[in-house]
Amino acid sequence: MITVSDLYSKNLIVLNLEADNKDEVISKMSDLLKTENRIDSISEFEKAIYERETEATTEVGEDTAIPHGRSECVLHNSVCIASLKKPVIWSEDSGETVEIIFMLAVKKDSTDTHIEILSDLASKIMEDGFIDKIKNINNKDDIYKLISK
Repeated sequence: MITVSDLYSKNLIVLNLEADNKDEVISKMSDLLKTENRIDSISEFEKAIYERETEATTEVGEDTAIPHGRSECVLHNSVCIASLKKPVIWSEDSGETVEIIFMLAVKKDSTDTHIEILSDLASKIMEDGFIDKIKNINNKDDIYKLISK
C-alpha cells in the first residue's frame, strides 16, 4: 500500500506556474521531479509522458490534467502538483484548457501502484469542490494538507 508521504512532498507543489503551453508545463514539472531526485532522466521521463499522451489526452475535466509516465528512470513513485498562472490548452483536438496539473512519475514495474494512484486522484478530483479548493489555495502547506486527506 502506498502512503501519502511516499508520493507527495511540499517540494513537488508549484503555485502559479508560468507556462505558455502544455510542453512548457511538462518540461518545468519534469525539471522539478529531477531536481527533487524523483527521476534520473528528464528526457526519458518526458518520453514516457508523451507516449501516454499519444494514446489519449490526460485532460480529465474540471480544468485538470493528470499526465503520467511509467519509466525505468523513475527513482521514487511521485505526484508533482502545479496550479498554473493562466490556463493552457491541453488537448489540441478538443481545445480544452487546464489550470491544475497532477503529474505522476511511476516506476516501470509498478503497474498496481500506477492504477492505485490514478484511482485515488480521480476520486479526489470528483469530490465536490476539490478542484476549486486547489485553485483558491495560495500556499503549499494547505495544498499538501488537502491532498493528504
